[in-house]
Amino acid sequence: MPSVRALPANAHNELVSKVAQTLAHVSDKYVYLDTIHLLIPSVPSSSNLAAITQSNAGAVFPVKISNPVRVPVGRGLLFRQFCACLRVQRPTTECLRRIASLIPQHLVTRMDLALDLIADDVTAAAAVKKFIDAHLTQPWRGKRSCAWVAASTYWGKASTRRNIMAYHDRPSKICGSPACHVEFRFCRARVCRNYGVSTVLDLLQLDPCVVIRRNCRLSVIDHRKLDKQLDQEAGKMLLRHNRSSGTLKSNRLLMRRRLESMLAHALSIPIFSPGMNVSDLCVQQLIDKAPTIAKSCVVSISPEALLQGVVALPPLFIACVGPDIRRDHLVICNADET
Repeated sequence: MPSVRALPANAHNELVSKVAQTLAHVSDKYVYLDTIHLLIPSVPSSSNLAAITQSNAGAVFPVKISNPVRVPVGRGLLFRQFCACLRVQRPTTECLRRIASLIPQHLVTRMDLALDLIADDVTAAAAVKKFIDAHLTQPWRGKRSCAWVAASTYWGKASTRRNIMAYHDRPSKICGSPACHVEFRFCRARVCRNYGVSTVLDLLQLDPCVVIRRNCRLSVIDHRKLDKQLDQEAGKMLLRHNRSSGTLKSNRLLMRRRLESMLAHALSIPIFSPGMNVSDLCVQQLIDKAPTIAKSCVVSISPEALLQGVVALPPLFIACVGPDIRRDHLVICNADET
């Protein structure tokens, strides 16, 4: 789980209050395995594919690979060749076990964990999505940037090994109600192996809440620290400018305005002013575009509030959820037990 700095009381209270206000319109929370991709030796036979599809809650797509993938076995010179990929949506426990039985030679190369925040209506779902866009941040992401496509937000490019995606314009896959859907995507076999997943049977032992806690946090911009940091950066820019410009001298106010203009461009807002409300700005954009400034003015907390009381749906029950969900069969995750 990412380390979190001690928060100033004002920033902490502001963020906790916004979380409580946003989640007040969330009636249920579901965590489940959304999609997996497998490398397999060849395209399954029609009978095997039918058996896998019948035992699954979602669709199953076999795809032939034009360039076979060779994966080393152990530390020797032996290689295992995979000529096809199997994409499984919302896999059930029975489906995973059939895959393990019918296709024993396989390798998990992608797993998507989904968090559905069920809202009262579409408007509430949009408000939750707006909060997620502004305050959900991803640790250890390197040089990446967020992207918005229609009503969906991506925390990185499609080829990113660890990615987050969120949307609110489609109903929940679990119960069909309005929801903010957040996906945590892990691509490449090595990334999945870092979480203890190499085969489909490993997925039965995976705790999605632990993985989600490790890969996100809730963050907010402390406006007092931001103002102080901008003054310091303006002073450094002024010193560098006056040393290199010869006789042409500038002033601190001009450098501050130039810095604010650069910050507004980085945050994709028309104008940045000292008195504006920075609590609704996209924190991840500030971290990506201005890491030096963000390092001292962005404060974070654990995403425990998003997972408090969440219903973890094991693959065994994904096929039969909906209006007849039996909550005694499900796992309720509480912050006190983690």
